[in-house]
Amino acid sequence: MQHFRNIDALQLAASVLTIGSFDGIHLGHQALIQQLVNAAQEKQAPSVVLSFYPHPSVVLQGRRPSFYIMSPEEKAVRLGNLGVDYVITQKFDRSLSRMRASDFLKWLKDQLQFQMLWVGENFALGYKREGDISYLMGISGALAFDLQVVPPVFWMERSLAPRESGRHFAQEMSPVLLVIWVSHSSSEEWLSQD
Repeated sequence: MQHFRNIDALQLAASVLTIGSFDGIHLGHQALIQQLVNAAQEKQAPSVVLSFYPHPSVVLQGRRPSFYIMSPEEKAVRLGNLGVDYVITQKFDRSLSRMRASDFLKWLKDQLQFQMLWVGENFALGYKREGDISYLMGISGALAFDLQVVPPVFWMERSLAPRESGRHFAQEMSPVLLVIWVSHSSSEEWLSQD
């Protein structure tokens, strides 16, 4: 795994991409990453995870304290252990927050030549989150990529998707999920889908 601190630092001829915070790399993240890595291997293209630091909520909403489960370096190592080829930790600032979804996707296409984009059901990018799933479906043909939307992972009948589960569930269950993550962090096979 190679870790980059700027999208412009990596130029690829082809890739399979996902974008997100991936803080803590919970079970839902791991399910998405496993599918991303498998798809990249099938296409014989590198897998790429694009993440942001600081978290967009710190910049856009002034979230304080700016607590993170993992540092960008720890996250990159963990993603590498899951089979990801490249991790990009892009600085998130006001300038990036104003970028339109189409401009951001064209920038990524120019740099990474991504053939597939893997996202969760609640994913959105770009200025005011304009690049939602519907938007991505509409632009995927023009930018020549396949959009893969991964449904949320449920655990104890609750979604692990952050926007669906809410802060209360995360606070209530984070010690349990952290124990599960730590106990399985050395094994990549436990997420296999039979």
